[in-house]
Amino acid sequence: MQPRHHNARWQIISIILGYVLIVGLLGLTTKVGLDNINALNESLKTVVLQNNIKARYISEMSDAIKKRMLYLHTTIHIDDPFEIDAIWEIYSAAAREFITAREKLTAMSLTPDQLDQLDGQRKVLAQAQPLLDSTLNAVRDEDKDLARANILKAQQLNDEVIKDLQRMKDLQQEIAESAVVNSARAISKARNRILSLIAAIVIISFFILVAVILIIQRQSQNVSSLLSRLEQANTELEDKVVQRTEELLSSREENARMGAELAVTNKLQQMLLPPPVELEHVPELTVAASMSPAEEAGGDYYDVLRYDGQTIIGIGDVTGHGLESSVVMLMTQAAVRTLAVSGQQDPVKFVSVLNKILYDNLQRINSYKNMTFMLAHYQDGVFTACGQHEEMLLLRKNSDAVERIDTMDLGFPLGLEENIDAFLQTCQIPLSVGDCLLLYTDGIPEAQNQAGEFYTVERLIAQFQISRNLSVQQMHQHMLNDLRAFIGMHEVYDDITLMLIKRET
Repeated sequence: MQPRHHNARWQIISIILGYVLIVGLLGLTTKVGLDNINALNESLKTVVLQNNIKARYISEMSDAIKKRMLYLHTTIHIDDPFEIDAIWEIYSAAAREFITAREKLTAMSLTPDQLDQLDGQRKVLAQAQPLLDSTLNAVRDEDKDLARANILKAQQLNDEVIKDLQRMKDLQQEIAESAVVNSARAISKARNRILSLIAAIVIISFFILVAVILIIQRQSQNVSSLLSRLEQANTELEDKVVQRTEELLSSREENARMGAELAVTNKLQQMLLPPPVELEHVPELTVAASMSPAEEAGGDYYDVLRYDGQTIIGIGDVTGHGLESSVVMLMTQAAVRTLAVSGQQDPVKFVSVLNKILYDNLQRINSYKNMTFMLAHYQDGVFTACGQHEEMLLLRKNSDAVERIDTMDLGFPLGLEENIDAFLQTCQIPLSVGDCLLLYTDGIPEAQNQAGEFYTVERLIAQFQISRNLSVQQMHQHMLNDLRAFIGMHEVYDDITLMLIKRET
């Protein structure tokens, strides 16, 4: 029989352990509850922030429409054609502000009803566009009555869109208010659960303490029970480790599969780009070009085709990069080749049909991608360009200065609107023997080094001038080497495409 003081000592130890367990349970319960409340608060902040951003984009869209109508009303009272054109440029800028705000809003998480509303607004504004074009012509022809009538009709359509935007804003506010109410209820429920758990733990702890004092003689049984539970917990833990291991293996297999798919996409892209041997046999021209994706698959496009005595050159940049952008790039490559084979030689019609094909495909796959794109036909020493892309850089044989040719007014991003004919124009650039043209995507001037500095178009122009006496292939390699040296070990954020075209004969 054990001495009495030994029994007393074990009783004290048991009581201390019981209180430690109580304190631990209380602390753990309080921490879990507070974590839940903090998570709910963060969720609420996110909802409010998202609502404010959406409301801001909707307001920007509404303000842009109001600006458009204000500028149209202004044109009626202007007789100077140059002032009318200036007002029209400002109006076009307001239209681009609307499209930009709508694109940002569409990129956020919206309800199906809100997406339907945006689509309906686009259709209404499409109805207003012919009236706006007719208004400008009427003002130029000094037909004020027709201009006012068209503006009134366009005003009605735009008012309809503004009212619809206000309804969207009101609906978004209702959604946010509902989320705030629901979050407040959830926080209140979580607080009540914490209090209930604390009360339950206190009550349970009290009975535990009483049980420890009253049935100290049954310590051996309790220890045995505890060991049994620990063994069960260990078994459950081992089962969870096995399950997690299987999940990790499955995830690794899925990642490997996706990596293989991206590798195939990249390989397909590289196969479809014109090979160097094909670029070496372009009549009158020497061409050097390359595309380096930021990820396994990129969204940059370029091609050089030869049909019916003409050389067709295209370059484009799909928004973003990765698998979805690469799919749009492949669509573009296939569509351009199809149009070229069909004998389409009018650059404006070529780009117009290409935009319609991309728009229909993007709508079909529910994608919000779009791309800048420039197409050029070269024949008899003349480079005829159409489409909106980065500016072209031209270095003539007998000049040290580099000409910067803006393409902003030659088109509109492909895939945003179904019909962009009103924006399409051509620009003819005569090329003499020895003249060299440089085309690129924005991944080059926007590349950054370790210090966060941008490469810039100015540095690209400087390297263009420095390497002017080299062969086209050597110029191309020189500029790429300078770009890679500038980037160093910094992350590459965007696809990089560089094309040099020089007339040799």
